[in-house]
Amino acid sequence: MQKSYVKIWCYGTYVMIGILIILPLGFTYPLIVDRAYVEYNSLSDTFVARTNAELSSLYSTLLVWMVVTMILSVFVNTLCWYKISKYSQASRQQSDFRLFLVSFVTFLFQAMAFSIGIINKVSADVDPSKLLLLSRIGQVLSPFANDLLTLTTPYVLIVFSKRVSNNDKKRRNGRISLSSVMGSDS
Repeated sequence: MQKSYVKIWCYGTYVMIGILIILPLGFTYPLIVDRAYVEYNSLSDTFVARTNAELSSLYSTLLVWMVVTMILSVFVNTLCWYKISKYSQASRQQSDFRLFLVSFVTFLFQAMAFSIGIINKVSADVDPSKLLLLSRIGQVLSPFANDLLTLTTPYVLIVFSKRVSNNDKKRRNGRISLSSVMGSDS
């Protein structure tokens, strides 16, 4: 089993890196071509990114990308759950289940960001002047969606890490040492 894994990643790594670099270019093309600038908003005392590109088409493109990634996440999560559920409870490895939980929780955060993207798309189509409450909610939540997608993966990995949870239990019991945090304690 280990040999087939190594064989796949010998050539699969470069293919995946190529896909991850080239594929988003097609979705971000309008942002690359059209003029973008930062403008000061005196009402909220913030700087706001603006672009000459049509927002409705940008959100349409963004939603297509998000749908593709959501479908891939659902597929991978379903495949992982299927493979994990085939094992008996005794032979099921805790690490496999934890990795599935990381993937599933990350998917839930992607779904939240996707819903904020849908709000912004509807807002760009129906209310470009941002007068409706739904438009304002989407505008306020957009920076949080970006941060959510950026910051959730490391925190989810920390939460579901066995070593971190064991160290947390030791710390609560007052038995934590520097060696256990640094990894020399198994």
